Amino acid sequence: LPGPPNEYNKEYTPKFMIIMSIDRKDLEAEMNEVENRERNTTHSLIKFIVIFGLGGLLTCFLFIYVATIYITRPFEWMNHISTQILHQCGIHGDKEIDYTRPVVFRFSPKTEMNIVVEEFQKVISHFSGSDSAKVQTNKLIEVKNKFNIFTQFNKLYCSRMEPN
Repeated sequence: LPGPPNEYNKEYTPKFMIIMSIDRKDLEAEMNEVENRERNTTHSLIKFIVIFGLGGLLTCFLFIYVATIYITRPFEWMNHISTQILHQCGIHGDKEIDYTRPVVFRFSPKTEMNIVVEEFQKVISHFSGSDSAKVQTNKLIEVKNKFNIFTQFNKLYCSRMEPN
């Protein structure tokens, strides 16, 4: 059987026609079923998108949190050691301070942060053990000032005190 033409043709007439009747209730029931399936599919897709979106966001936040801990941990360690050194300087010995760097920092990739931590490690290594600095007692030393220019600048000092 030839199909209908793609473009309008006045002379075309179909050779036969199918006329079908369907009960209105059956049609409405079928349409309601299609609508329900579409609604259920939409709800399940929305749930799927929301769950995976929130999961992705939580994964991103977790990654950012781990990265910030990874970045700030060496600085927290340097701050902790510096605080211990300052609080115990000249009062107690430095044997109570643990100068060793945590193992986690040793296996981190080489960045500027690691260079700072390594240089800090070198600086504090001079504080530890028997090579630590010895506390010097204060000595009062007076020296006679041989550079006496009081007489030359006395007029200048006095003139500054006078109102203009």
